[in-house]
Amino acid sequence: MDVKLDRATWGNVGGNVWKRDLDGIEWYENMAADIWPNEHTFLFEQDHSSALSALIRGYEESGSASPGPPPRTMGALASTSSQCRHTFSASETNSMLTVIKEKGLPSISQLAVASHLVVLARRFPSTTRTRVAYATAVNVRDCLGLATPRYFGNAFASLSSSFESVHKDESEEEEGLRVRVCKLASEMSADARACKDEAEERLVVFGKLIKLVRNDVSAGPPPPRHQSMCMSDGLLERYVQRSYASQLHVEGVHFGCHVHQPYLIGRSATFRDRLTLSLDYNEAIHKRDEVALLVEEWASLLKLAVASTQH
Repeated sequence: MDVKLDRATWGNVGGNVWKRDLDGIEWYENMAADIWPNEHTFLFEQDHSSALSALIRGYEESGSASPGPPPRTMGALASTSSQCRHTFSASETNSMLTVIKEKGLPSISQLAVASHLVVLARRFPSTTRTRVAYATAVNVRDCLGLATPRYFGNAFASLSSSFESVHKDESEEEEGLRVRVCKLASEMSADARACKDEAEERLVVFGKLIKLVRNDVSAGPPPPRHQSMCMSDGLLERYVQRSYASQLHVEGVHFGCHVHQPYLIGRSATFRDRLTLSLDYNEAIHKRDEVALLVEEWASLLKLAVASTQH
């Protein structure tokens, strides 16, 4: 089941489902199973729902008429935002890209998403119901010419059964993890190709973004300042950030993962022939050493996933 968003952003906080739209934030108690079926619900140990709940409710009670910012932004308002990263050397990056091209593998972005999800699922044992969502890694250059009348936020694709079973065997051997990452990335690649035919409904369409920011805002309210944009192209991200920074808050990520905390956002970008993986996190909740270890595990698994295809 695909989650289609129209003028709203959905999130799961503990057992509560909340919806943020242009009119504010509304709470839907204990409706997770109705909106997100069990086969697409994943379980994790840490529960920071009270922290996120307080942030959202505090903003709601402030009486602001403007739409509330996304969880990541709200978390940053109440604590210190920080980042851990791993940058591959130019030779390592070139080697991975060469193997990917020669073997016809999914893109480096899709492999990065898949390896991160596998590491995350193995790190957090399954005890508390929540949903993990990723935005399909699609090169948004293919969507620049499209435009629709809908309001677009993050478009999340459903997670596959191959990811659902990751945390069932924490002792899974290295080769099994490699196969799992490649399989998950291949599924995302196939989904991305399918999305291109339905981009008006399932992807962030930059034609709509351009239309929004070019309108004469003096004739009415300005466009939302906190529209989350999903993209897999770092250069395009910087172009949009430079061009529309005054109108929009651009999230330069191609996937987001919220595990009962204000935010834990993964990014991958290639700049000057070097691939960088990074995690933005809330210091009030996550310890830097733990996040740094998670990033290193992520980088190691990505290298293993690509290396496994060289045999």
